[in-house]
Amino acid sequence: MSTTDLVLTKQDKHALILYQDPFSLVDENITFTTREEVAKNLPDICSRALARSWIDKGFYDMLSQDPIAVFRTQGITLPDNMTITFDHSGKNRPKLIVYETNPNSKFKVRVCALTLTMMAQR
Repeated sequence: MSTTDLVLTKQDKHALILYQDPFSLVDENITFTTREEVAKNLPDICSRALARSWIDKGFYDMLSQDPIAVFRTQGITLPDNMTITFDHSGKNRPKLIVYETNPNSKFKVRVCALTLTMMAQR
Protein backbone atom coordinates (compact mmCIF):
# COMPACT_ATOMS: atom_id res chain seq x y z
CA MET A 1 0.00 0.00 0.00
CA SER A 2 1.17 3.51 -0.69
CA THR A 3 0.91 6.30 1.88
CA THR A 4 -2.22 7.64 0.19
CA ASP A 5 -4.19 4.38 -0.09
CA LEU A 6 -7.65 4.43 1.43
CA VAL A 7 -9.10 1.65 3.56
CA LEU A 8 -12.80 0.79 3.76
CA THR A 9 -14.26 -0.38 7.05
CA LYS A 10 -16.68 -3.31 7.26
CA GLN A 11 -19.25 -1.25 9.21
CA ASP A 12 -19.77 1.26 6.43
CA LYS A 13 -18.36 0.32 3.08
CA HIS A 14 -18.89 3.88 1.86
CA ALA A 15 -16.82 5.55 4.59
CA LEU A 16 -13.28 6.45 3.60
CA ILE A 17 -10.48 6.40 6.16
CA LEU A 18 -7.01 7.72 5.39
CA TYR A 19 -4.59 4.85 5.86
CA GLN A 20 -1.55 6.95 6.74
CA ASP A 21 -0.78 10.65 7.13
CA PRO A 22 0.92 11.60 3.86
CA PHE A 23 2.39 14.70 5.51
CA SER A 24 4.05 13.06 8.51
CA LEU A 25 7.65 14.09 9.13
CA VAL A 26 8.85 10.57 9.99
CA ASP A 27 7.57 7.06 9.30
CA GLU A 28 8.10 5.89 12.88
CA ASN A 29 8.90 7.52 16.21
CA ILE A 30 12.51 8.62 16.61
CA THR A 31 14.35 9.41 19.84
CA PHE A 32 17.69 11.12 19.45
CA THR A 33 20.18 10.67 22.28
CA THR A 34 23.40 12.26 21.04
CA ARG A 35 24.50 15.45 19.34
CA GLU A 36 25.96 13.41 16.47
CA GLU A 37 22.63 11.70 15.77
CA VAL A 38 20.86 15.05 15.75
CA ALA A 39 23.44 16.68 13.46
CA LYS A 40 23.33 13.73 11.05
CA ASN A 41 19.59 12.99 10.86
CA LEU A 42 17.59 16.02 11.96
CA PRO A 43 18.31 18.27 8.93
CA ASP A 44 16.30 15.91 6.69
CA ILE A 45 13.38 16.03 9.11
CA CYS A 46 13.63 19.81 9.44
CA SER A 47 13.53 20.12 5.65
CA ARG A 48 10.25 18.17 5.61
CA ALA A 49 8.85 20.40 8.36
CA LEU A 50 9.78 23.57 6.47
CA ALA A 51 8.37 22.21 3.21
CA ARG A 52 5.10 21.33 4.91
CA SER A 53 4.94 24.76 6.55
CA TRP A 54 5.32 26.29 3.10
CA ILE A 55 2.07 24.70 1.88
CA ASP A 56 0.13 24.24 5.15
CA LYS A 57 -0.73 27.50 6.97
CA GLY A 58 -1.98 25.68 10.08
CA PHE A 59 1.24 23.71 10.35
CA TYR A 60 3.25 26.92 9.80
CA ASP A 61 1.41 28.59 12.68
CA MET A 62 2.03 25.65 15.03
CA LEU A 63 5.69 25.39 14.00
CA SER A 64 6.28 29.11 14.51
CA GLN A 65 4.65 29.05 17.97
CA ASP A 66 6.22 25.90 19.46
CA PRO A 67 8.53 23.85 17.22
CA ILE A 68 9.47 21.43 20.02
CA ALA A 69 5.81 20.53 20.60
CA VAL A 70 5.26 20.03 16.86
CA PHE A 71 8.25 17.69 16.64
CA ARG A 72 7.06 15.72 19.69
CA THR A 73 3.57 15.44 18.20
CA GLN A 74 5.15 14.10 15.01
CA GLY A 75 7.06 11.45 17.03
CA ILE A 76 10.47 13.12 17.19
CA THR A 77 12.18 13.42 20.58
CA LEU A 78 15.35 15.43 21.11
CA PRO A 79 17.75 15.18 24.04
CA ASP A 80 16.71 17.34 27.02
CA ASN A 81 19.63 19.71 26.48
CA MET A 82 18.54 20.60 22.92
CA THR A 83 15.95 23.02 21.63
CA ILE A 84 14.61 24.11 18.25
CA THR A 85 13.76 27.66 17.30
CA PHE A 86 11.77 28.86 14.31
CA ASP A 87 12.86 32.13 12.74
CA HIS A 88 10.99 33.97 10.03
CA SER A 89 11.93 37.55 10.67
CA GLY A 90 12.05 40.31 8.13
CA LYS A 91 12.41 39.22 4.52
CA ASN A 92 14.31 36.06 5.39
CA ARG A 93 12.96 32.65 4.51
CA PRO A 94 11.72 30.47 7.39
CA LYS A 95 14.56 28.81 9.27
CA LEU A 96 14.78 26.07 11.89
CA ILE A 97 17.78 26.23 14.22
CA VAL A 98 18.75 23.48 16.66
CA TYR A 99 20.71 24.53 19.73
CA GLU A 100 22.47 22.56 22.43
CA THR A 101 22.70 24.02 25.92
CA ASN A 102 25.21 23.13 28.60
CA PRO A 103 23.88 22.91 32.18
CA ASN A 104 26.91 24.83 33.50
CA SER A 105 26.67 27.65 30.97
CA LYS A 106 24.27 30.37 29.86
CA PHE A 107 25.42 30.01 26.27
CA LYS A 108 23.94 27.74 23.63
CA VAL A 109 25.78 26.14 20.72
CA ARG A 110 24.19 25.82 17.30
CA VAL A 111 24.08 22.18 16.22
CA CYS A 112 22.48 22.77 12.82
CA ALA A 113 20.27 25.20 10.96
CA LEU A 114 18.12 24.76 7.91
CA THR A 115 16.47 27.17 5.50
CA LEU A 116 14.33 25.90 2.65
CA THR A 117 14.91 27.69 -0.64
CA MET A 118 13.04 26.99 -3.86
CA MET A 119 14.59 27.93 -7.16
CA ALA A 120 12.72 28.06 -10.41
CA GLN A 121 14.60 27.17 -13.58
CA ARG A 122 13.77 27.26 -17.23
